[in-house]
Amino acid sequence: MENFIQIRKHAALKVIRQNSVFGSLTSSQKLELESVLHHQTVQANEILWKKGDIPEFALLIYNGTIEVTYDNAEYTEDEDNTDEFSHGIFISETKTMLENSKCKLTLKALTDCSLFIVKKPDYLRFLSNNPKLLINLSLTNIVE
Repeated sequence: MENFIQIRKHAALKVIRQNSVFGSLTSSQKLELESVLHHQTVQANEILWKKGDIPEFALLIYNGTIEVTYDNAEYTEDEDNTDEFSHGIFISETKTMLENSKCKLTLKALTDCSLFIVKKPDYLRFLSNNPKLLINLSLTNIVE
């Protein structure tokens, strides 16, 4: 219960509503998602996960900027393989979590960040309760 109060205090529901995918969830689905979120702060330059790690969580950015570096195999030397994301963006390696395989992305906090984290077991349980969302999120790593 204390976690739920802490999450409410940090306006998780507002961020959920602003996300293009989560904003279209039903009220009960939003409440279910909110109930599994944990607030976490990270310092600038902290690596959240790197390519080759086993993913243990997904995240929703409350504030700050996260740099995502993509698998170099998909880019030529002349192409930029990084993007920056901020408020309201959800980042996960859903397919990787489902397959229990290794991350293809590296995430680094460019600034001090406030995040809503959902741990892998809670995230997979939430997705199993919401199969349409599972399909959508397994097709992408970034949801604006």
